[in-house]
Amino acid sequence: MASVAPPFSVLSVCLNNVCRSPVAELVMAAQLGAAQKKGQIPAGLVVVSSAGTHAQPGAPLCPEASGRLHEDPDSHYARRLEPAMVAHANLVIAAERHQRGNCARLWPQSRPYSFTLRQAAALATGVADRLRRHRLPHGAPDLPNDPTARLHWLVSEMDAARGTLAGWPKDGDEIADGHSHPHHGSTVRLVRATADALAAAMLVVVTQPLSSTSSVATFHRTA
Repeated sequence: MASVAPPFSVLSVCLNNVCRSPVAELVMAAQLGAAQKKGQIPAGLVVVSSAGTHAQPGAPLCPEASGRLHEDPDSHYARRLEPAMVAHANLVIAAERHQRGNCARLWPQSRPYSFTLRQAAALATGVADRLRRHRLPHGAPDLPNDPTARLHWLVSEMDAARGTLAGWPKDGDEIADGHSHPHHGSTVRLVRATADALAAAMLVVVTQPLSSTSSVATFHRTA
């Protein structure tokens, strides 16, 4: 079954586009691609790409990332972030807050769909958990039937729930660049786990049976 709507576009952003953002891109693409092969989601439903705010175009995937993902370093070439990339995305996930801010400066209309990766994963997981319990967020419109519309619905609900993360410390919603210290491997692991969680939540939203949710269910946001 092919998706009739334009693909839902996810843009992953970091500084140099050689480690954090391409790891998120590759991890999400792999999980969503596996779901597509199993027939769980329509073909071409989601496209994932990445770019860097200060990338040197053409730079390969860093050795740490390529080794941990078992990817050829030349399977990825860095791209410099451009306004059109942000404008054409439906969900922007940045490694750090200032990169999210860079995206907003390039395309101010992107603010409602721009998050740090850790923010996006936490918010999307919260929505998905409620759907698993056959509940919708308080005040949310009914879950659409179309898969692409469901992903747009998810981003809208993530934006509406931003206040629940207001008390998060800066290091709780960012993934710092690890190239300058010995914790580089832990950086890759954190990006991988967080991107996996985001993709898993997206799959829940897309595949949740429509009849199992209720728009009048009780839901309370908590800080």
